[in-house]
Formats: sequence, C-alpha cells, structure tokens
Amino acid sequence: MDFFKTLNFDSKIVKIFWDLLKDSDIRNYVFKNFLFEVPFINKKLFVQDARKIVPALSVDDIEYAKGFGGVRPQVLDKEKEKLMLGEASINPGNGLIFNMTPSPGATSCLGNAERDMKVIVDFLHLTYDEAQFMKDLTE
Repeated sequence: MDFFKTLNFDSKIVKIFWDLLKDSDIRNYVFKNFLFEVPFINKKLFVQDARKIVPALSVDDIEYAKGFGGVRPQVLDKEKEKLMLGEASINPGNGLIFNMTPSPGATSCLGNAERDMKVIVDFLHLTYDEAQFMKDLTE
C-alpha cells in the first residue's frame, strides 16, 4: 500500500511508463526483472546471469538472505514526463535531505555525505573544521 501512496498515480505516470515500454531495451529489462520475482524460476534466471561471472554456480549454491531486500526508488519527473536515471537528492530546505542512489551506491556516498554535511551545518548555523575533515579523509 505504501507504493500506491507514494506513486501519486495519474496520467503523467501512465505516459512515462508507456514511453519506457516503447523502448525495447528498457522493456526487456523491466520484464526480466519482473521474472526475477516469480517463484520457481527466479533463482534459475539469476543463476543464468551470475554464471557469466561464476561459471560453475548452480541453483543449489544460492539462498535468500534473511531480512534483506526491498525496492529501490525510481524518480519520475512529472513535468518533463520522464524517468530520471542516476542519483537524486531532494532538499526541501527544512533540515532533512533525502538521497536516492543508483546501484552500487558506494560510488557516490562519500561525496554525497560531504555535500549533505555542509548543507546541514549551514542549516543549523554551525561550523566545522574543513581542514581536519580533509586530513581525516587522507589518513
């Protein structure tokens, strides 16, 4: 239900989705990822892809991690009627910052943390020792 609450479904969402499905590469990617959620075939499909890296891998070699999983948010620009790829940061100016990162998020997380720290320090009217911060990064 949370998905539907945050989706704000309207005709612009339908248009964005329709435009995405017209692109064969994106359409194939979407449908393949839907199949990864179908019981009895999902592990087999995953292993087929993973064998490109680990050729001897079998379905019996993998299991689901307990307590992990979820949905990676995707940002839709309703004004431009398109999917926003890559990372996004939403700063409503009230001291909270919402970050959404592509996978793997580690490629941008330290830079985002520094950027967000500066915004938060400014919002709270505080200061920080930038020289010490840079020193700590290089040690």
